[in-house]
Amino acid sequence: MYFLVVIIIILFIFITINHKNYPKRKDEINYEYIKNIIINFFIALAFGYYLNTYCKNIFNINNTIKLPNILFHLLIVDALFYWTHRIIHRIPILKQFLHEKHHNVKNLIPIDSLHNSHIEYSLDIFIIHYLPIFFIDISMIEYNISSLIIFIYSIYLHYDINYPLLPGFVTSKYHKKHHEIGGGNYSMFFPIWDDYMNTTIKKKKTNLKKDKKTNLKKDKKTNLKKDKKTNLKKDKKTRQK
Repeated sequence: MYFLVVIIIILFIFITINHKNYPKRKDEINYEYIKNIIINFFIALAFGYYLNTYCKNIFNINNTIKLPNILFHLLIVDALFYWTHRIIHRIPILKQFLHEKHHNVKNLIPIDSLHNSHIEYSLDIFIIHYLPIFFIDISMIEYNISSLIIFIYSIYLHYDINYPLLPGFVTSKYHKKHHEIGGGNYSMFFPIWDDYMNTTIKKKKTNLKKDKKTNLKKDKKTNLKKDKKTNLKKDKKTRQK
């Protein structure tokens, strides 16, 4: 267990230092930022330890691995993540109090997946990770695998790369739009909730709106120039008469 924690910490440091955006963010990674990351990391570890040690009775006794159980758990996690994430964004007080810290950074790096307020991070673990266990028949091994997938995927979402990790899943680019533009792309794994609730950020549409505005401005300028020319011609004719 402790050996795995050490490996995760070393990997986290390695991928962060070698990330393309690290030079841009180097000055922002100060004592407060590192302290926040460490505390959230140990909150996750403490919760995992407590669950695996004192809450064994809520899991399925059969320590078998069934893919449908893991997928079903991820589906519930994704649904809860979408709605909690969307509600926090739509209520200004909640966003300011819980989620603003996560969105204060630009040029994403993988370690930003842990850069949340401690209250939000604790609530996420309890609501999104803990509650689904009561509604599905899942073994401890399946739950731990699912938790590891969630952890790895959250790192990937903040990796700022254009390559999809899995076909049909939310990509890093998809989540980057959420950070840059906002107002949508709330899903974690599957874009179905964003598609169904019409909260997918469509950059093409925003570009079209911008293009329309610029075209209107251009048309106004050209029309003004034409009016000036016609007025000048009229003035010349009246003078000649």
